[in-house]
Amino acid sequence: MQLSIEISFYPLTEGYEACVLNFIADVRRTESIQVEVNGMSTQLFGEDTILMPCLHQAIVKSLDDQKGMFVLKIGKGTLKLDQPI
Repeated sequence: MQLSIEISFYPLTEGYEACVLNFIADVRRTESIQVEVNGMSTQLFGEDTILMPCLHQAIVKSLDDQKGMFVLKIGKGTLKLDQPI
């Protein structure tokens, strides 16, 4: 099933920018996931069987490195503003 995930990462540490950029880089290593980044969140688009394990691995790695909070929204399909819902 195709999924759209909007995710925001809030590292609870100084130098939080690098933590967020490292998380995004970890997710981007999986080529079959489409990643779009803006100033408030990151959107991920892809097949659930690929997206969810990749996301799990990146979240666990980030939280092993520092304290932080993740906020996620998950929807079925590829939900983008340029496409009708």
